[in-house]
Amino acid sequence: MTGEISLTFGVAWDWLYDALTAAERSGCARASSVGDGAVSRRDDRAKPMSWYMADHNWNPVCNGGAAMLALALGSESALSADVLRMAAPGMSAY
Repeated sequence: MTGEISLTFGVAWDWLYDALTAAERSGCARASSVGDGAVSRRDDRAKPMSWYMADHNWNPVCNGGAAMLALALGSESALSADVLRMAAPGMSAY
């Protein structure tokens, strides 16, 4: 679900950005760090998550959703660069 929610949040962030106040953007960016954090914590695991380099749909759903959110948030999230660094190689087959 993290991948799907991250994708949805990234699209919503992009579409609604200009309509949000600075306080609302700040709150949304903090809330979205849950999705980015879930993906970025992959580095903490001794064994990578099974979907990370898989050849089934969990790979692009999880990595793609995380990448979309990281791209949408950009510098508004301290985790964006790390998430992109990890998600892009995972999806190289796609």
